Amino acid sequence: MSGGLIATIVAIISLLATFLVGRKSGAIKENEKLKLNIEAYTEKMESKVKESEIKAETAERKADLAAGVAEAVVDAEEKRSSSPVVSLSSIREALTQEQALDEARRQAEMAKELQNR
Repeated sequence: MSGGLIATIVAIISLLATFLVGRKSGAIKENEKLKLNIEAYTEKMESKVKESEIKAETAERKADLAAGVAEAVVDAEEKRSSSPVVSLSSIREALTQEQALDEARRQAEMAKELQNR
């Protein structure tokens, strides 16, 4: 009878030890999963930040280019208004809005090509 009692106590202790060890290893695995998820999320956010920085730099370049084109147009208008050649304002009045936009795009592309050289 005492042998059965001892075997029961040993079985209960071994079950308790197995439960505790399994719980601890499960917690360790869960921590590893969380760590990997955090690392993946961090890398994803870093790539989004880099992407946003590139977009901001591109937008800044476009703004600089547009300012340069506007400055060039103003300079050209000033030069033309002082000479007997037809003024830019009269040309602008003759063109439709679509033609003016196409001309502005063409000038921006030319300025961009010059800037890239």
